[in-house]
Amino acid sequence: PDNDFEMLSIEAPAGKNVFTANEQVMVKLTNSGITAQSNPEVLFSPDNGNTWISDTINQTFNPGDTIDFTFSNDADLSAGGIHNCIAVVNNSGDQNSLNDTVYRGVFTLAPIPLPFSEGFESVGPLTAFDATNTDIVNGAEYWRFYYGGTNGRCRFNADPSFYHTGSAAAT
Repeated sequence: PDNDFEMLSIEAPAGKNVFTANEQVMVKLTNSGITAQSNPEVLFSPDNGNTWISDTINQTFNPGDTIDFTFSNDADLSAGGIHNCIAVVNNSGDQNSLNDTVYRGVFTLAPIPLPFSEGFESVGPLTAFDATNTDIVNGAEYWRFYYGGTNGRCRFNADPSFYHTGSAAAT
């Protein structure tokens, strides 16, 4: 077709498991048509189409031109859970709407407020993780923390000297 913008991918947000309320949004799009086109509108939704951010790319695209475009506004991905992201390119007279939209799911870990305490049983002393100077590493599958000049992680120990009752304790 003469006029055909194609949304290729959502480049960002991606690649981590802890997102913020101010995540940069970047998409890749191309002019798949055979004539030059100008000033397409691009839209992004972080929540399956419930809210949208939009921009206009103020430039001319020759046939085959491909760019990475960063939106001027950020997306809020701070809530824990799955975010069904949608990116759309919209250009007046586009003759192939089947390639205008792409999707990407990203997952945000729900933040754990510190200090964090868990007894791991209905009676007995409380096991506490209370490092007040703690930096959680994004995307870790275990707690990694920095406290008092040392690095460590939360692990489980089956030695009887560590647990009150039962057979294991978090150390």
